[in-house]
Amino acid sequence: MNLLVWKVFGNSSLSLIKGSIENGYIFKAGEQFNLRCALKEYFVGGESMADVLLDVKASLRDKVSREKTASIDNDKEYYFAVGQLASFLISLSKAAKKTHSLANPIINAKSDDRIKVELKKLFKKYSYAIDRKMSRRFDNLMTMVSSYIPDPEEKVNDDLIIAGYLHSSLIYEKSSKEENKNE
Repeated sequence: MNLLVWKVFGNSSLSLIKGSIENGYIFKAGEQFNLRCALKEYFVGGESMADVLLDVKASLRDKVSREKTASIDNDKEYYFAVGQLASFLISLSKAAKKTHSLANPIINAKSDDRIKVELKKLFKKYSYAIDRKMSRRFDNLMTMVSSYIPDPEEKVNDDLIIAGYLHSSLIYEKSSKEENKNE
């Protein structure tokens, strides 16, 4: 019974979140995402999204800041990183009205190949605006995502792409070394 309820609610909640992102209601999308994760944990069980994100963010934060490019360890890291890249690239838009609908092709992608094609399009469109100060962090993340191949037997993890998209950017974060230089 619980799985049947989740199947219906899972699809409808994902559509609501995607609609909120498309219409620019990012805070609302974040709240909806948190509710979706709590209900998924209740109905389906498994690892809580909070625990997953804690590990994924810590790992990616470290890898993005390194001098030498590291590699992504698993599909969870990969899909979160995809959301991070999409969010960062879209943030570079100089348009007066930035719409989050630019993220739809990535959020709705059903295959890794489609994700990479859409990220490449965003990169070509906004590469002129990448600040050299953030270039290493961006380069690390882009290289890690481009070179990682997720498990072809698994479906694209929409939840982690959305989590990465909605989360504050790891590229814009300052490392403790950078903060010490500025003091």
